[in-house]
Amino acid sequence: MKKNFRRLGAVVLLCVMVIGTSITSSADVHTCAFSYMGNELYSSWDGGSHPYYVYEGNTMVTKSCHITYYTYRKVYKCACGNTEYRDQWTVTEHSEHCGS
Repeated sequence: MKKNFRRLGAVVLLCVMVIGTSITSSADVHTCAFSYMGNELYSSWDGGSHPYYVYEGNTMVTKSCHITYYTYRKVYKCACGNTEYRDQWTVTEHSEHCGS
């Protein structure tokens, strides 16, 4: 009886080793096919402010225009879960028309 359990254990161990080898082999062959998923806001930061001048009636008034920078990037994903980020760019936005 003891001999049968050892044989059964050896067969189970051999099966586990064969399955593990085949899983590892298929993982090495995978090549990601990335698909474009859209853009994401990567970061934003305060750009300070600058003065601008406008006329209100006959009087020139100084006002402040706040600047914010936004950095975006394109997101690409693979079916296996891998993600790549490409083509990063920054957009500058002013809080007002800054006098125009």
